[in-house]
Amino acid sequence: MAALGTITKLVAPNSYHYLHIDDWALAHASAAVFAPRTAAKNVKAQCEVIKNDPDVLSRVGLPSKLIDLGNFQEVVFFHEPSRTLIVTDLMQNFEASRASRRLTRFLLKAGGATGPSGQPSLEIRHAARKHKSALGEGIQQMLDWHPEQIILSHGKCYRSDAVRELERAFAWH
Repeated sequence: MAALGTITKLVAPNSYHYLHIDDWALAHASAAVFAPRTAAKNVKAQCEVIKNDPDVLSRVGLPSKLIDLGNFQEVVFFHEPSRTLIVTDLMQNFEASRASRRLTRFLLKAGGATGPSGQPSLEIRHAARKHKSALGEGIQQMLDWHPEQIILSHGKCYRSDAVRELERAFAWH
């Protein structure tokens, strides 16, 4: 990491992915720490709560959008030079064949988070039922960025046709 330069920003991207942010904050004391409200309450390091406020989002460092589904919040990011959308849990594309346990494969498929047609997992789709407007705004922002590819934290990334993949993944909405 040091070869890439000084780390100036640390982001816990959603309600589930914050566990090691405090360790990173200790290791990089001068870095600004950001997290959505649902993750910030679990972060010991001083952090700025991410809101859909242009001033706050500009400090995150990449074009971003907070998608607030109540108890589940996720910040999606857009890397403009590479036209890449970065998503943590909002969209998943697990390769069931790579799961060594039969039960794990079953659960991934039952939850709807397996490829090649990845989408939000069942619990995220459930949370979205009460927050259709917020999800719709988030989907629209992701489409408006016109990404060419999508980096996913869970599963195979989409290296082309990103807009089509987003439209397909959220067609249920």
